[in-house]
Amino acid sequence: PTRLIVITAHYDSGRASSLTDPAMLPWLRPLHWGLLACMALIVATCGADAIGSLTGTESAYTQPLRWCAVAPLLLAAFALFRIPPNSADVRGANNNASGVAALLRLAERLAAKPVDGADVWLVATGSNESWMGGAHHLMSTHRIPKTNACVLNIESVGAGSLHYLTGEGMLQYLPCDQEMIEAANAAARTHKATPAELRSVPTGLHGLLARGYRGMTIMGLNEEGLPPHWNWHTDRISEVDEPAVANAADFAEAILRTLATPAQG
Repeated sequence: PTRLIVITAHYDSGRASSLTDPAMLPWLRPLHWGLLACMALIVATCGADAIGSLTGTESAYTQPLRWCAVAPLLLAAFALFRIPPNSADVRGANNNASGVAALLRLAERLAAKPVDGADVWLVATGSNESWMGGAHHLMSTHRIPKTNACVLNIESVGAGSLHYLTGEGMLQYLPCDQEMIEAANAAARTHKATPAELRSVPTGLHGLLARGYRGMTIMGLNEEGLPPHWNWHTDRISEVDEPAVANAADFAEAILRTLATPAQG
């Protein structure tokens, strides 16, 4: 095979806290940008003070502005210090037991009808909640070329409507691989999948996209464009739709076989 296709699904679940409250999720990205703006303001005011001390043009406004930026950062640091002890484990039925179930169904189907045009790896990664450690460990311990390899991530496919992400990233926008998007477009109508962008929460693929790997995520999203029950107490087995998981696995298989077709020629 001249192509490597890696199918991933992280098998750990997160923890519920005030930051993962469903009402809070749309505000996570603006909060991140606000904290970055505070950091930039601190650097700018320090630079202005340095220039002013050299040129004798110190400004009386730099120090008050700096403290206006320091205060939100101190509050954020205090919140991050206080929130983890008060967080609670969640069942993780949708995020991401549903992705692992889809991965296992895909394994059964590939065992019955293998793909000849590509080398396929099915990988269940751990430590996703610890800076996506499982995915990073995979890339550091296996030689995966960035030119002829692509990564398909299956995540939170047991609830909501099926989507395939064309781009993601809370701060930096990371476009997904165009060839994979085209493969998903070809199978989207059959599996009732819709393209979408995800900017409010990270996926297990985010770190790999940031490092230049080609990839795409398939995920269930609700009407607000968010993964249902993400790191929240409601993420129970009663909220997971088994036919949706099976449909996501079949959609992943269709994408995989389309990607493998050019190599067969």
